[in-house]
Amino acid sequence: MPDIDFSALRQRLYEQGVATGYAERLVAELREHRVDLEAERLVAGDSRAEAAVRARQQLGSDAAIVAQVLARPELRGRWSSVRAALRPLQSIGIAGVYGPGGAVAAPALARWTASISLGAVATVVMLFALARTIAIGF
Repeated sequence: MPDIDFSALRQRLYEQGVATGYAERLVAELREHRVDLEAERLVAGDSRAEAAVRARQQLGSDAAIVAQVLARPELRGRWSSVRAALRPLQSIGIAGVYGPGGAVAAPALARWTASISLGAVATVVMLFALARTIAIGF
């Protein structure tokens, strides 16, 4: 049975660092195009199952679609390098970024990490400034 909702393709795009908005838009367009191709095959006299299979074949394999998208580096998300850096940690169980929906959660994880780190640095700087003021005076 062909992948009707393109969930495997969507997951592969996320894992390769393609921007989430572009991946969703591409999947929506592929879904619409598949429906049109299916309708053409039904008019041509194919059965519903055969029309679905032929429509999916006409769209091309997931690997070919991913390769075409990756050939355009401007389609990568701004967090793709963070996901690529966390990928080796997944094998030792430190970062489970690629669980169900995990590729989508990676940007949120990176934002939270950056925010907390920045807050910690600001707090340490203020504490050192306070200690200096107390010890030396203003």
